[in-house]
Amino acid sequence: MQVLGDYTPQFAVSNAPRCDVVIIPGSFPKDLGRDPATIAWVNSQLVGGATTLTVCTGALVAAEMGILDGRRVTTSHGALEMLKKHASNAQVVTDTLFVDSGNIVTAAGTSTGIDAALHIVERMLGAKSAADEREYLEYKWGPANAL
Repeated sequence: MQVLGDYTPQFAVSNAPRCDVVIIPGSFPKDLGRDPATIAWVNSQLVGGATTLTVCTGALVAAEMGILDGRRVTTSHGALEMLKKHASNAQVVTDTLFVDSGNIVTAAGTSTGIDAALHIVERMLGAKSAADEREYLEYKWGPANAL
């Protein structure tokens, strides 16, 4: 088997450089949203111009961090009610693949994270780059169901 690269983390939250995109994954990483160092780093990335993408229940972590307040957001259909409780100052949107709220994009579920990521690629690098990536992935992208 050929290894394509070293996937060992090179940075910790304490020394990570500025990012263009921060991804908060799902699967209920509960402590992540309560860790002061992580919260401070994510907020510093947002202030620095980064786009944050939450995938599936990663929106619950973002809600714990307080970064969804005043925004339109979504999450997995099975976690919508939890998100409404944890992000009471946000407008939780249902029946969509993802929601673009400026520098925070929330994807409904795991597979819709691909749609949201392609949307971010298009926003940052243009439609041709998003189309090229979609073709490389052999992915049939349907942004018509997004807000």
